[in-house]
Amino acid sequence: MDYTELSETDIICILGERFKDYRMNMRLTQKELSEKTGISHKTISSFESGKGRNITMQNFLILLRAVGMLRNIDELLPELPVSPYFAESQMKRQTRIRHGKEDRI
Repeated sequence: MDYTELSETDIICILGERFKDYRMNMRLTQKELSEKTGISHKTISSFESGKGRNITMQNFLILLRAVGMLRNIDELLPELPVSPYFAESQMKRQTRIRHGKEDRI
């Protein structure tokens, strides 16, 4: 799916629907999930139905953890490799020698 063509609201709705599938696959009711996570039943229901467009990042991460999907966060935002430019500039900084006043003759 090309998410670049969708609005943020549409993406949140898709994530809510997908999350519901994960919750149901684990055979958890919204009430059970609410008790397990401390997130209100209303928030979970709103998120899954596409009405909760302002779910907090913290609540989203808690929900991902509850369905065992937090480990996949690296797929969402993988670490970038160190750029050659940055590595070279770090090397130059480390090898630079500074002379104090007492070193001068």
